[in-house]
Amino acid sequence: MIGPRISSRVKLHAIDSMGRSMARTDDFEWDDDKERANHRDHGFAFWDAAPLVFEASDIIEDIDDRFEYDEERWIAFARVHTIVVCCVYTGRGRRRRIISLRRATRAEVQRFEADLRASED
Repeated sequence: MIGPRISSRVKLHAIDSMGRSMARTDDFEWDDDKERANHRDHGFAFWDAAPLVFEASDIIEDIDDRFEYDEERWIAFARVHTIVVCCVYTGRGRRRRIISLRRATRAEVQRFEADLRASED
């Protein structure tokens, strides 16, 4: 696990090494432009939803090996209220750097529910 499952309400803005604006809390960080695009495309703001994902009682996290990345990426599926969401992130020290957050596909929901049932056995 890459850090505590405690959300922070303190939002700080910083500039990354490439001059891009980014937001940061005690537990999460993200690129501001990426968050705006994610909110536009998927309807989820990182600031609002990311803490809910990692505080969910039903969560499954695994290494994201769907593609070749330049860094170790994780993929998490969690039930937030009645919706299963998919969050892709990478570790940055004790923070999670959120890359994307979206509603899980039907196939991902089925796998998530099967994995939860298997973990209860």
